[in-house]
Amino acid sequence: IDETYHSTRERRLLTKSPPDDRTKSKKHKSQKSKAKTLRTYFYAVIGGRYVCLYYHDPYRDSDIPKEILKKNGLAEDAFVTSDGFYKVLFNLENAEGDEARELFQHGICWIHVKRYYCILLNYGMDEDGNPCREFEKMRWEQDLKDAQSFVDKISNAFHICNDITARCKQNPSLDIVVLKNRELRPLIEEICADARRIYADITTKKDEEPKRQCSKKLKAAIGYIVNNEAALKTFLDSPYGLMHNNAVESRFRELDILRNSMLASDTFRGADNLALFYSLYKTAQMHGVEFETYMRKAISVMTEHMSEIEFEKDNRGTIIGYKSDSISKEVLESVMPWNLHI
Repeated sequence: IDETYHSTRERRLLTKSPPDDRTKSKKHKSQKSKAKTLRTYFYAVIGGRYVCLYYHDPYRDSDIPKEILKKNGLAEDAFVTSDGFYKVLFNLENAEGDEARELFQHGICWIHVKRYYCILLNYGMDEDGNPCREFEKMRWEQDLKDAQSFVDKISNAFHICNDITARCKQNPSLDIVVLKNRELRPLIEEICADARRIYADITTKKDEEPKRQCSKKLKAAIGYIVNNEAALKTFLDSPYGLMHNNAVESRFRELDILRNSMLASDTFRGADNLALFYSLYKTAQMHGVEFETYMRKAISVMTEHMSEIEFEKDNRGTIIGYKSDSISKEVLESVMPWNLHI
């Protein structure tokens, strides 16, 4: 994974500017400048074998994680979840002869869908649960009724999905895909059908008035379902499919919150080192290893091999970073979080 990432990164650095999104003619706002280090991004690859790897890069280019997955032999039926940025861009195909077939199954988070309607309800209602003045004045009361209906149906879908998952864990002989399609798909189809029906009423064609006036928040919420319907249904046909991407979001939350206050995290080298450090931290956490104890043990082992490590130094001889080492693979493997018994 490391080799693939860095080879891809080098190709990106040779370009004069970050590449355009494939689906849009205009550049994404995050791709307009590579000079500002605060616009750099972190990638995380979270594997089923309990490994969490973070990478830092000046680009938010969707090709980097795609190539990492493709070149490292991820099973073609794998279910991939990501943050919201990749909801449209994560289309990966593998060409064989003259035909191209899609690799992996990429799912969109239903919690993000529900959040749109929760925000609408919080904004459009007063403390007593009645429509606020703006919604009454604009006659958007139906927006609130629709939002509440979507929230209730999505919540019910989560309950059904959790129940199916629990039953399959208790009885491994059950086919989770069959159960999801039989018990959950009708409700998902109903939600999407409701969204398409409302979308047809609130959108306009050229020189025509919409059948129904609505708030911008409802239009955004309905549009999210309509535009991502296929990806929202992907989890139904995969035995590994999830309705949410909580595992991805939780791996980033601490790093996202703390990054702005961490020393040198707004420099390229500092961000690179932070990514390496967090890879160790999260991987140890996924193995149930207390990180401070792990670091003490790992450092004590590495100090026995200090003579085999070459450090980068400045003109005054002050150590400013790591350069190379000749430590055996066996020693390095022994201090990995999954091999270090504490």
